[in-house]
Amino acid sequence: MERFNNKNMRIIEKYKGSFDKFLTVKSYTYYVIVPTYCYQLVFPKAKRIRFMWLAQKILQLLALSLATLFIFLEYTFPLLTQSKNYFKRPINFLDIYPYVD
Repeated sequence: MERFNNKNMRIIEKYKGSFDKFLTVKSYTYYVIVPTYCYQLVFPKAKRIRFMWLAQKILQLLALSLATLFIFLEYTFPLLTQSKNYFKRPINFLDIYPYVD
């Protein structure tokens, strides 16, 4: 993939030295929808969808989601169920005092 084609070079030459002229609502909307670390006028884009790359990212998202769910169910959920039973009755602060550092 050619990083800068003639169209991109023409845009760069046209706005060279005047950064504020190409800041439009369209370019800002694109930046908000597809954020990058650094806003730039010309950003290299692929001409087609790389399905293997997309499948890899979806699998990574699923694996991370499953790991997060496992951690929640293994460590957080039992604590929440125990605390729900504890707070059904009125709180006696003398019972809590030994646990306060």
